[in-house]
Amino acid sequence: MLPVATLWSQVDNTPAAPVPAVVGPQSNSESNSDRMLTPPPVSGESFPIAFTSGERSNYLRGGLAFTTAYTDNALGSVTPNPVSDVSYSIAPFIALDETTPRLHLVSTYAPGFTFYQKTSSRNEQDQNASPETGASKPAVA
Repeated sequence: MLPVATLWSQVDNTPAAPVPAVVGPQSNSESNSDRMLTPPPVSGESFPIAFTSGERSNYLRGGLAFTTAYTDNALGSVTPNPVSDVSYSIAPFIALDETTPRLHLVSTYAPGFTFYQKTSSRNEQDQNASPETGASKPAVA
């Protein structure tokens, strides 16, 4: 009997406030911060046309990497006598990072140059271009 009396004392007997009838769309002046919004496919409303964030950002990035290496056999198994050599590599890059409300685009161009000190026939150049696109993350309001 004692546990039932303890639980019974926790019941709230105050009458609930009457819920007003909804006649039309609710005005924006009411504060509904504690209510969950119904998504448009469920509520039958159309999707909003205005974006939550009109922010746009563009970045131009660039850089340069310089490396050097020593090898005691630059020609590999081409000749029976190993040839030691020092190589120098230069790798610049440039990138355009553009973000709009619906798209994130990163375009990168990176050429590369390698020069050998003694064996100039092994000099080379490389190129790399990569456009990467993706959807922007929606802004949190």
